[in-house]
Amino acid sequence: MFLFDQTIAEYLDKLHNQVLRLRMTNEQLKSAALPIGDERDRVTVENSKQLIWLADQLPFVNKLFEPYLGGPTGAPPNGT
Repeated sequence: MFLFDQTIAEYLDKLHNQVLRLRMTNEQLKSAALPIGDERDRVTVENSKQLIWLADQLPFVNKLFEPYLGGPTGAPPNGT
């Protein structure tokens, strides 16, 4: 079991919330109940924002978790 510091715990909560928003907008866009128009445009923009934000997180996530994964070489943190 991993115990992360408060910064990582908060980041994971934010990441989880963003994924939930993306999933929600994906489901809305699939729905026939969302007709073409302003509301569909708003959901499409929100979906795009969530997808872009999540894609932009990849380099940050690697850096954030590197100490827990043994660094870039795979060696354990602190040379142990």
